[in-house]
Amino acid sequence: MSEGVAPASFRPREGRPAIVGHRGVRGARPENTLAAFELAAAEGADAVELDVRLCKSGEIVVFHDPDLARMAGDPRSVADLRWEELARLDLGAGAAIPQLVDALAFCRARGLGVNVELKRDVPSRTSLVLAVAQVLLAWDPTHDVVASSFDPWMLGGLRRIVTRLPCAQLVHASRYVPAHLVAGHAVGARGVHLAAPLWTEARIRAIRQRASWIAAWTIERAEDAARFVDLGADALITDVPGAVREALG
Repeated sequence: MSEGVAPASFRPREGRPAIVGHRGVRGARPENTLAAFELAAAEGADAVELDVRLCKSGEIVVFHDPDLARMAGDPRSVADLRWEELARLDLGAGAAIPQLVDALAFCRARGLGVNVELKRDVPSRTSLVLAVAQVLLAWDPTHDVVASSFDPWMLGGLRRIVTRLPCAQLVHASRYVPAHLVAGHAVGARGVHLAAPLWTEARIRAIRQRASWIAAWTIERAEDAARFVDLGADALITDVPGAVREALG
């Protein structure tokens, strides 16, 4: 295993992997909202994963998609709207889009670690990296925060500014998987967040040679969790943290 210890929110505990709520809890609450993070905490998640991008006025907002179509029935792009416009949107049951700083504070108050995923489908990757770096440099160093991205360049840039920040390379099913893993190691990503279909004994053994932790994503059904436990997952990023927690005992 590489030098360094996995951050607390991605470290096994009580004989089970850490449980990370994917966008909080998906389905039961509007994803990536404070309501979803609240439910994840109530269901026993150790941390939550959230997505960030910049809006037109420069605030870092917690939102997965580049546009509002899926979540709000609005075809406009997040990057084309100012924060005042985004803040007025109701994503369902009164849930609103939060800013990163508010999500961090909310999660810290509830004892939740936070995995901040930097989206790469943004107008300026540099602007997003610099904005996130500014927030995290000023953030409480005792709060367990991890950054992740599919983009090794963004992780490398962030790590050069926020040198204490644990980072994880996101890897999905594509023909670029080997290159992504090598690039992640090169930019100092200590963790690997590996898509569930890619988990094999051989691949996990190889990743273990250089990763401080390995997380599986996205676990959509609680009954699938045991397979990743058997393969040695340090953390499970899941849409159903409560059901996974119950299934693992």
